[in-house]
Amino acid sequence: MSSTQEVRIISGHYKGRKLKINDSVVKPTPDRVRETLFNWLAPIIQGSNILDLFAGSGVLGIEALSRGGKHLTLIDNSTNVHQRLEQQIERIGICNYTNLCMDTFEFISGKNKQDAFDIIFIDPPYGTYDLIEIITLLYKNDWASKTTRVYYETNKPININDRFGCYIYKESRAGKVYYGLIRQLDSE
Repeated sequence: MSSTQEVRIISGHYKGRKLKINDSVVKPTPDRVRETLFNWLAPIIQGSNILDLFAGSGVLGIEALSRGGKHLTLIDNSTNVHQRLEQQIERIGICNYTNLCMDTFEFISGKNKQDAFDIIFIDPPYGTYDLIEIITLLYKNDWASKTTRVYYETNKPININDRFGCYIYKESRAGKVYYGLIRQLDSE
């Protein structure tokens, strides 16, 4: 039995809008973590192309759109999550998005034939996926570039070991949540 939770958009065009979560597996990013994250992203968010992997509640991607992002792509393999996201996005009135019901690895394992995303959110169920493998595929298959900011959230610290010239340039912890931003060394 799952109880309904709500998570609100903190700032921007959709400020105050609430997203309902009816799935016990979905764990929305806490408000204070999102506040820190979006302070970090503020200089690059306007006009950004956003990818939200393991979208869940969709709050990270929708918050990014709310603050000036140009387009959002949501990926989640749960049919229920996908349908709920579609309904809530429609209710809010968002038009600049793509909502795909598919496996994240299936999506990022193929070569990207378009421009790399500006911002990528990786927030899978804790302990279920190898974040290093996901980050590797993002860069190897051109989903991320030297200007991309990759956000991760997990329940234990990670070490990316300079893969693809990347490093964690911002990181923090809130309780049992470890989170940070990754970028390549030669990016601004």
